[in-house]
Amino acid sequence: MLKRFKKKPDLNEALAETIRRLNAQSTRLLFLHKRLNDREEALFRTVVAALERGERERAHICANEITEIRKVRNSVWRCYLMVEQAIIRLETMKSLGYVVSELKPALDLVKQLGVRLANVMPDVSSELGNVSNVLDEVLQNTSLPKSDVKIVSSKEGEEVLNEVSSTIKSRIEVKLPSPPPEGQYDVDINKLLEENKKPIKVVLYNIPKEAEDKVLRYIIEHGGEINFRQCAEDLGLTLEELQYILDGLVKKGKIVLERRGAMMT
Repeated sequence: MLKRFKKKPDLNEALAETIRRLNAQSTRLLFLHKRLNDREEALFRTVVAALERGERERAHICANEITEIRKVRNSVWRCYLMVEQAIIRLETMKSLGYVVSELKPALDLVKQLGVRLANVMPDVSSELGNVSNVLDEVLQNTSLPKSDVKIVSSKEGEEVLNEVSSTIKSRIEVKLPSPPPEGQYDVDINKLLEENKKPIKVVLYNIPKEAEDKVLRYIIEHGGEINFRQCAEDLGLTLEELQYILDGLVKKGKIVLERRGAMMT
């Protein structure tokens, strides 16, 4: 349980702490999603190589593994979107004035996420449990009049949501052929080789754009002065990942690094 707050925590302080912790877990989910994508691409190349050598059993094994990876990857992405939903709700409450009745749905969402991630990322699930405890404590110790304002789903809202969803899908979709279904591995090798004549593009340490955005927002929120290790901890990044992101932001001309003391070591 978090010991940062007193018996009756201030709601604004609790919201800020919860948002910070959720942002850290959101970043970790993004990187896990990226690693799963990379693993899928590597296995797909293995399937191609195995078929070229006539090793159909090995191709079969790898194709089945790709299927399992896609299941986990899709689950991780859904959890990431749920975390983002909770963050946006809490940020709205913090910015525009909170209503206790609106905190309960956010708490339920965080608890649901903790359960879904228990088998995939136990450490993230545990952290979300801590977040739930904070929100629970706030609800138990805060007595404010409930709002009658409810979010109503409208046709126009659904149209906007569908439009945004299509845009996101087009950005993140992995454009790889599906592995052959089980039992169907009679592949025209010559045709396969013909389709894969182009050299394979290899990207080293590819950082999701969302992670760069989170680091940039963190820098802005802290007035341009950050503690390197604290920033990495708050955003759920390794020191190497944070350094890579900062170097990328420098190359893009978005920031200028000025090292003071041991902050960047």
